[in-house]
Amino acid sequence: MSVYRRARNLMSQQLLSFLLCCLVLPPVLVTLFTNELHYRFPFDLPPDVSVYGIGPVESGEKGLFRWFAVRSGIRLQALSDADHLLFFEVHGGGIEDRRLDISVNNVHIAQKSLRPGWNRMFLLIPAMFLRSDANELVFEIEPLPPYNETKFGMAVTKLEIVQLAQGAMPKEVYLWLLLIAVTVYLGVSALRLPLFERICISVGVTVALSYALSVARLPTVQLFPSIVLTSLFVSGCWGVWQAGLRFWRQHSSMWLARLSVVAGVLFVCHVVGMNASLFIDIDHRARANHVLLIASGQSDIVQSRLSNQYEWGIDVIPYSLVSYYPFVPLAAIFPSTEQMTIALKLLVSVINASTPLLLYLLLVRSGYTPRAGFFAGTLFAGFPVTHLYFHDGSYPTIIGVWWVVLTLLIMNEVVRHERWSWLTVSLIIGMLLVAMLIYVTHMAFVPLVVGLASLFAWCARAELAVAGSRVLAALGISIVLALALYYGHYVLPTLIALAARLAESDRLGHDRLPSPLVGSLFAQMWGHTRVLPLVLVPLGMAGLVQRGWTWTASVMAGYLVLLVLGMLIDHQFSLWNKHWYFSLPALAILVGVALDQIAEYHTAGKVVAGALVSYLLVESTVAWLLRVFLYQWSLQTL
Repeated sequence: MSVYRRARNLMSQQLLSFLLCCLVLPPVLVTLFTNELHYRFPFDLPPDVSVYGIGPVESGEKGLFRWFAVRSGIRLQALSDADHLLFFEVHGGGIEDRRLDISVNNVHIAQKSLRPGWNRMFLLIPAMFLRSDANELVFEIEPLPPYNETKFGMAVTKLEIVQLAQGAMPKEVYLWLLLIAVTVYLGVSALRLPLFERICISVGVTVALSYALSVARLPTVQLFPSIVLTSLFVSGCWGVWQAGLRFWRQHSSMWLARLSVVAGVLFVCHVVGMNASLFIDIDHRARANHVLLIASGQSDIVQSRLSNQYEWGIDVIPYSLVSYYPFVPLAAIFPSTEQMTIALKLLVSVINASTPLLLYLLLVRSGYTPRAGFFAGTLFAGFPVTHLYFHDGSYPTIIGVWWVVLTLLIMNEVVRHERWSWLTVSLIIGMLLVAMLIYVTHMAFVPLVVGLASLFAWCARAELAVAGSRVLAALGISIVLALALYYGHYVLPTLIALAARLAESDRLGHDRLPSPLVGSLFAQMWGHTRVLPLVLVPLGMAGLVQRGWTWTASVMAGYLVLLVLGMLIDHQFSLWNKHWYFSLPALAILVGVALDQIAEYHTAGKVVAGALVSYLLVESTVAWLLRVFLYQWSLQTL
């Protein structure tokens, strides 16, 4: 009877928490956060709502403006049931007045006379003309003489919509939020997290979205469909994973389940953000075009374009295409640039989101606590530098770091074996070879880190010396293969060009490069890590050494040497933050081990560790949202 009562009480608690998180709380939060809408159509960024007949941003005598065609429209969602005021500033052009007709949802509401000069217009949009779903605001005007082209209707410099009174939020907004809340709650329930944590995660997501609605209602509503789709995908992955564990009668650590939530949120943020209408693609579309060109047999064109690196002023950079080849078969499914761009954004986000899980496995398999693995994986997502190459679409850099972590994970398993088979040796050589071919800077970074780790291990103690010598030999073979297969004929031209650039007095450097991504050393430290975690790096290294000099400690020492050398070299020849991103896994591991030690000190230690991780996660998320919505991506906001 007691078992029955406990089961009934547990089911009652779960039902109540589901009703609270998914059915009661979202409407309450939306009501509390709802305020009067004041929407400003962007004239310095891409449109954040659906539009047609509206041209790109141009610059004129009064600043930025857009051409509205003879018939143009704006699709406005989530308008409250209240009167709204439309205000816009427009230049009529020409020499005579023209008639401007304005309609809302196919209902003609006003006819204005547009003078040749500047016009400031105000128009009341009564609530009776608005719908609960989407509202279409349409402008119709005669063509501008003497051009008489449909795209030149009127030049608009400002357009705002202001809600004049309180009104109920459309039901569709509540339904979207309910759907997201249900998806998130069921997803975290599939991970078998404690009830309190399920409630906290679900409530946290709902509060964040409700606040976003209060700050930027129309752009946020635009993101709801993609948030639902990505959340369903993530929740489905969690469910399949747990079903697999039950089938094999295995149990996973609760820390791994928590880290899966962090990885899922990282994936959703990247996919939703990069596919938002406001997001400005830089190299994202170029990567898609490169894949399509390679698929059509034009690899030489892609190679010539990538070899000319304007950032360094060198046109003979050995830029391997290895990171592109896995995506080439997708060209048969996604033949257009638009489709391939979306596909690459999704797949690269999946690859990147798995990196925290690999770091967790690396630490746990090295004998450290699951909590240390959780901290390491979470910090990978929490350091702002984790978003760095999602900003500009440098997918090879992202994939390269993921592959290096996977290589280190496999190597970590292999070095513990006393005997290596030829298959094992071939595997390590192959992994290192791909790691060096996957991105140009890895030809220097990987040998430095792995080579130093091998030497440190060889000098440490007898049982590590054998593993160190074997890894060093495998590294040597992989370097020879990399030179023979690709890098060999680039070495001399690259060194000559590099020497020529270094000899120039006015060469590209971090203080002269025309990019907000590059700054002083302190700006990089703050922008990429927020500085405070770097203070914990020595503590993390000491924690590794305290348990005896291991292979993991050797690898981390190699990473630290690389990072220090990178900082020094960066003052003379900008590395474009490549050394920071490559060292991100090591920073996450070292700070994670340090936080695990701090968390050992009773409740206070746990609070300090949790507060630092939470702070970094918030800073990292805000930095990414600033890039998505405002195109701010300097080191101060990364």
